[in-house]
Amino acid sequence: MSLPVMSSRDSLPGFTIDLTLHPRITVLRATGELDLAAEAGFGQALAEAEATGTPVVVDMTEVGFCGSCILGHLARAAQRPTLRGQALIVATSQRMVLRPLMLLRLEDYLGLTPDVATAVRQLGLPADTLDPDTHAISDVTPPA
Repeated sequence: MSLPVMSSRDSLPGFTIDLTLHPRITVLRATGELDLAAEAGFGQALAEAEATGTPVVVDMTEVGFCGSCILGHLARAAQRPTLRGQALIVATSQRMVLRPLMLLRLEDYLGLTPDVATAVRQLGLPADTLDPDTHAISDVTPPA
């Protein structure tokens, strides 16, 4: 089930935040410019993702800017007791996202992968879990 949490394509800079829930994984997909305008929606989506109890993959592969308010949400989430034992992985190869994460040393607390497919593999889920065209999680079944 995919739940659009917040979407804003009309304003500049635009952003989207979508949450996709599955029995064994939750994907929070963000695109565009994540600044103060995206802060409330991102925080809400991240809290909802945490509440599932499943591993959380934050797909930031199409994020062009990541403001400090978003980094703060990621840093706090990585240290919350509710996430102990629950994987939190940020998927991105965007320099504008990776650089601040690395400068703040958040890679010590978050899993970092270049894309969602790599995150899915790291979680031990089947490779065909990820739709290669849409980057959506198509079917999540336990590994044999």
